[in-house]
Amino acid sequence: MVAMLMAVALAAADGGVVRWDGRSAVKLVEGQVVTLQLQAPPTRVSASDGARCDVQVSGPSTLVLTAKRAGVTTVALWYGAVPRGLQVEVAAPPVVASPDAGVPRFTWDGTHGLAVPRGRTFVLQGPGGLEKVAPGSHRRCAMTSIGNDQLEVRCDEVGPVTVFLWYANQRRRTLELDVVDPPPDGSR
Repeated sequence: MVAMLMAVALAAADGGVVRWDGRSAVKLVEGQVVTLQLQAPPTRVSASDGARCDVQVSGPSTLVLTAKRAGVTTVALWYGAVPRGLQVEVAAPPVVASPDAGVPRFTWDGTHGLAVPRGRTFVLQGPGGLEKVAPGSHRRCAMTSIGNDQLEVRCDEVGPVTVFLWYANQRRRTLELDVVDPPPDGSR
Protein backbone atom coordinates (compact mmCIF):
# COMPACT_ATOMS: atom_id res chain seq x y z
CA MET A 1 0.00 0.00 0.00
CA VAL A 2 1.25 3.47 -0.82
CA ALA A 3 1.41 5.37 2.45
CA MET A 4 0.82 8.99 1.59
CA LEU A 5 -0.46 10.88 4.58
CA MET A 6 -3.87 12.46 4.80
CA ALA A 7 -4.41 15.03 7.52
CA VAL A 8 -7.36 14.34 9.78
CA ALA A 9 -8.51 16.92 12.33
CA LEU A 10 -6.83 15.91 15.57
CA ALA A 11 -8.14 18.50 18.00
CA ALA A 12 -11.60 17.17 18.80
CA ALA A 13 -12.46 13.65 19.97
CA ASP A 14 -15.12 13.56 17.22
CA GLY A 15 -13.24 13.91 13.93
CA GLY A 16 -16.35 14.19 11.72
CA VAL A 17 -16.52 12.64 8.25
CA VAL A 18 -13.39 11.92 6.18
CA ARG A 19 -13.35 10.74 2.56
CA TRP A 20 -10.69 8.06 2.02
CA ASP A 21 -8.91 8.36 -1.34
CA GLY A 22 -7.85 4.70 -1.46
CA ARG A 23 -4.12 5.45 -0.98
CA SER A 24 -3.57 7.52 2.15
CA ALA A 25 -2.99 6.54 5.75
CA VAL A 26 -5.51 7.88 8.26
CA LYS A 27 -4.04 9.58 11.33
CA LEU A 28 -6.05 9.61 14.56
CA VAL A 29 -5.52 10.43 18.23
CA GLU A 30 -6.52 8.06 21.04
CA GLY A 31 -10.24 8.45 21.74
CA GLN A 32 -11.01 10.09 18.38
CA VAL A 33 -14.00 8.82 16.38
CA VAL A 34 -14.09 9.36 12.61
CA THR A 35 -16.66 8.36 10.01
CA LEU A 36 -14.76 7.21 6.93
CA GLN A 37 -16.40 7.41 3.50
CA LEU A 38 -14.99 4.81 1.08
CA GLN A 39 -14.99 5.18 -2.72
CA ALA A 40 -16.84 1.87 -3.16
CA PRO A 41 -18.60 -0.58 -0.81
CA PRO A 42 -16.31 -3.44 0.29
CA THR A 43 -17.57 -7.02 0.47
CA ARG A 44 -15.70 -7.65 3.75
CA VAL A 45 -13.84 -5.58 6.40
CA SER A 46 -11.42 -6.62 9.15
CA ALA A 47 -8.96 -4.84 11.46
CA SER A 48 -5.58 -6.38 12.24
CA ASP A 49 -5.58 -4.97 15.79
CA GLY A 50 -9.01 -4.18 17.23
CA ALA A 51 -7.38 -3.14 20.53
CA ARG A 52 -5.65 -0.27 18.70
CA CYS A 53 -8.53 0.85 16.44
CA ASP A 54 -12.12 -0.38 16.44
CA VAL A 55 -13.81 -0.57 13.02
CA GLN A 56 -17.58 -0.70 12.58
CA VAL A 57 -19.52 -0.78 9.29
CA SER A 58 -22.26 1.85 9.39
CA GLY A 59 -23.37 1.80 5.75
CA PRO A 60 -22.46 0.25 2.39
CA SER A 61 -19.47 2.61 1.89
CA THR A 62 -19.11 3.99 5.42
CA LEU A 63 -16.93 2.87 8.33
CA VAL A 64 -16.69 4.29 11.84
CA LEU A 65 -13.12 4.23 13.21
CA THR A 66 -12.58 4.59 16.97
CA ALA A 67 -8.94 5.12 17.97
CA LYS A 68 -8.18 3.21 21.15
CA ARG A 69 -4.41 2.90 21.66
CA ALA A 70 -1.31 4.49 20.10
CA GLY A 71 0.39 2.62 17.25
CA VAL A 72 -0.17 1.53 13.67
CA THR A 73 -2.72 -0.99 12.42
CA THR A 74 -4.12 -2.07 9.07
CA VAL A 75 -7.77 -2.38 8.15
CA ALA A 76 -8.29 -4.91 5.32
CA LEU A 77 -11.00 -3.99 2.84
CA TRP A 78 -12.02 -6.76 0.43
CA TYR A 79 -13.44 -5.88 -2.96
CA GLY A 80 -14.43 -9.30 -4.25
CA ALA A 81 -11.45 -11.60 -3.65
CA VAL A 82 -8.91 -8.76 -3.64
CA PRO A 83 -7.99 -7.15 -0.28
CA ARG A 84 -6.72 -3.58 0.04
CA GLY A 85 -5.00 -2.25 3.12
CA LEU A 86 -6.01 0.94 4.90
CA GLN A 87 -3.25 2.01 7.29
CA VAL A 88 -4.46 3.69 10.50
CA GLU A 89 -1.94 5.54 12.68
CA VAL A 90 -3.13 6.24 16.22
CA ALA A 91 -1.15 8.78 18.26
CA ALA A 92 -1.33 9.29 22.00
CA PRO A 93 -3.04 12.53 23.00
CA PRO A 94 -0.73 15.52 23.43
CA VAL A 95 1.03 15.50 26.78
CA VAL A 96 1.14 18.74 28.73
CA ALA A 97 3.84 18.76 31.38
CA SER A 98 3.51 20.89 34.46
CA PRO A 99 6.55 23.07 35.22
CA ASP A 100 7.58 20.84 38.12
CA ALA A 101 6.96 17.49 36.38
CA GLY A 102 10.66 16.82 35.86
CA VAL A 103 11.36 15.64 32.32
CA PRO A 104 9.36 17.74 29.83
CA ARG A 105 7.40 16.03 27.07
CA PHE A 106 6.84 17.16 23.52
CA THR A 107 4.36 15.64 21.07
CA TRP A 108 5.34 15.25 17.43
CA ASP A 109 2.52 15.02 14.89
CA GLY A 110 4.69 13.28 12.32
CA THR A 111 5.03 16.28 10.00
CA HIS A 112 6.20 19.50 11.68
CA GLY A 113 9.54 20.29 13.31
CA LEU A 114 10.03 21.23 16.96
CA ALA A 115 12.01 23.81 18.90
CA VAL A 116 13.62 22.06 21.88
CA PRO A 117 15.73 23.35 24.81
CA ARG A 118 19.50 22.88 24.85
CA GLY A 119 21.00 20.99 27.78
CA ARG A 120 17.78 19.35 29.01
CA THR A 121 16.58 15.79 28.67
CA PHE A 122 13.06 15.48 27.26
CA VAL A 123 10.72 12.78 25.97
CA LEU A 124 9.33 13.05 22.46
CA GLN A 125 6.00 11.29 21.82
CA GLY A 126 5.46 10.52 18.13
CA PRO A 127 3.52 8.22 15.84
CA GLY A 128 3.77 4.51 16.72
CA GLY A 129 5.60 1.85 14.75
CA LEU A 130 9.13 3.26 15.24
CA GLU A 131 11.79 0.66 14.42
CA LYS A 132 15.04 2.63 14.14
CA VAL A 133 16.25 6.19 14.87
CA ALA A 134 19.43 8.11 14.09
CA PRO A 135 20.28 11.78 14.69
CA GLY A 136 21.91 13.48 11.70
CA SER A 137 24.36 15.12 14.09
CA HIS A 138 25.20 12.71 16.92
CA ARG A 139 27.56 15.31 18.40
CA ARG A 140 24.64 17.64 19.13
CA CYS A 141 21.99 15.16 20.33
CA ALA A 142 21.87 11.78 22.05
CA MET A 143 18.71 9.69 21.62
CA THR A 144 17.28 6.53 23.11
CA SER A 145 14.04 4.94 21.91
CA ILE A 146 11.38 4.06 24.49
CA GLY A 147 9.05 1.45 23.02
CA ASN A 148 7.96 2.10 19.45
CA ASP A 149 6.53 5.60 19.85
CA GLN A 150 8.78 7.64 22.19
CA LEU A 151 12.32 8.99 22.19
CA GLU A 152 14.34 10.29 25.11
CA VAL A 153 16.48 13.13 23.75
CA ARG A 154 19.21 15.41 25.07
CA CYS A 155 20.79 18.05 22.85
CA ASP A 156 23.84 19.90 24.16
CA GLU A 157 24.54 22.29 21.27
CA VAL A 158 22.35 25.02 19.78
CA GLY A 159 21.40 24.64 16.11
CA PRO A 160 19.36 22.55 13.70
CA VAL A 161 19.38 18.74 13.92
CA THR A 162 17.74 16.36 11.47
CA VAL A 163 16.54 13.11 13.02
CA PHE A 164 16.02 10.13 10.72
CA LEU A 165 13.19 7.77 11.73
CA TRP A 166 12.36 4.38 10.22
CA TYR A 167 8.89 2.94 10.81
CA ALA A 168 7.11 -0.34 10.12
CA ASN A 169 6.06 -0.93 6.50
CA GLN A 170 9.28 0.64 5.13
CA ARG A 171 8.18 4.17 6.00
CA ARG A 172 10.94 6.70 6.59
CA ARG A 173 10.47 10.17 8.02
CA THR A 174 12.66 13.03 9.11
CA LEU A 175 12.11 15.25 12.11
CA GLU A 176 13.72 18.67 12.17
CA LEU A 177 14.74 19.82 15.67
CA ASP A 178 15.74 23.42 16.32
CA VAL A 179 17.86 23.29 19.48
CA VAL A 180 17.62 26.63 21.28
CA ASP A 181 18.89 28.10 24.54
CA PRO A 182 16.15 27.92 27.19
CA PRO A 183 14.79 31.27 28.41
CA PRO A 184 16.57 32.68 31.50
CA ASP A 185 13.55 31.95 33.72
CA GLY A 186 13.76 28.22 32.84
CA SER A 187 10.16 28.04 31.53
CA ARG A 188 10.44 25.91 28.43
